[in-house]
Amino acid sequence: MSTKVEKALELHGKGYNCAQAVACSFCEKFGVDQETMFKISEGFGFGMGMMDMCGAVTGMMMVIGMDNSIGNLENGKATKADTYKKTKEFAEKYPGHAVKNISQVIAELRMQKDGDEVALVREAIGITDKALQYVMKHLEPGMAEYQAQADFEYMIRYNGAEGTAFPTIAGSGANGTMLHYDTNLDICEDGSLLLMDLGAKYRGYCADITRTYPVNGTYTERQRQVYDIVLAANREVAKTAKPGMTLKELNEIAKKVLAAGCMKLGLIEKEDEIDTYYMHGVSHHLGIDVHDVTAACNETLQPGAIITDEPGLYIDEWEIGIRIEDDLLITENGCECLSEAIIRDPDEIEAFMKDR
Repeated sequence: MSTKVEKALELHGKGYNCAQAVACSFCEKFGVDQETMFKISEGFGFGMGMMDMCGAVTGMMMVIGMDNSIGNLENGKATKADTYKKTKEFAEKYPGHAVKNISQVIAELRMQKDGDEVALVREAIGITDKALQYVMKHLEPGMAEYQAQADFEYMIRYNGAEGTAFPTIAGSGANGTMLHYDTNLDICEDGSLLLMDLGAKYRGYCADITRTYPVNGTYTERQRQVYDIVLAANREVAKTAKPGMTLKELNEIAKKVLAAGCMKLGLIEKEDEIDTYYMHGVSHHLGIDVHDVTAACNETLQPGAIITDEPGLYIDEWEIGIRIEDDLLITENGCECLSEAIIRDPDEIEAFMKDR
């Protein structure tokens, strides 16, 4: 349990209402005393029973100025106008107190996960793994992309996920070369690949995994050549990621591996031409959002960060799109691949699909 949650529960047990308990647990962070925090928590009716512990946190974010907080309680959506209005009301009501934007503070806190948060991401990944195994067992030529999507989404809900972390991508053949293809209406043809970028959401935390499967259970020689290049880049990033590095540095590592492989295949002549077939970054932060918040002060990776590892190659002329994505936890000395158990080796994938 995080220190701030423990503090809030301790205060709540002493008779403070939920809003006051949560607000006071942040006193040290914001450099204000409890009396000021009481005023913040009471200033907009927080002590009137309209919010539980979670709601009190959300409400306090709204008061101090977090753009993504819940300002409109009817539809659960906030606008900058909502935030500005509440901030202005507070400033007018308490002119002696500074109004600060809490979004940067929250971003910093979200970038390093505590043990409870890591456990929830692990569970989301485990549910995703089970669903991908179900997809592989049923994938065959003639299926529609949306049927593979349905298999995945059925199994994550069956195993306790609250839903998907983001709209499921299921792109077969040439559709796999489109980065954010989510129409999922085409037929998976014999001899083609199915790229699936997906993830379960469990108790508010996201998984983000990509695997690329042969529709008929066997990679062609050319598909295997491209797959091996992407897999090598994926493994190199997982081997290299550690505290103090930047996402840009990890991307350069992936690009070098991808470029070397593409030059061997004759797709490009120079390393800087890799942008023709690889046009996105290799990593982003992961947590409550699939593309989780970042803070400038945390430009370099710190222990507790969870990031993705997702190199890919998208070769339109061959109708081959391959991406392999895992989720990495940055540790004190390196990283742990939280999704290591989700099979990615092509021989293992073919063996699994053969034995279904």
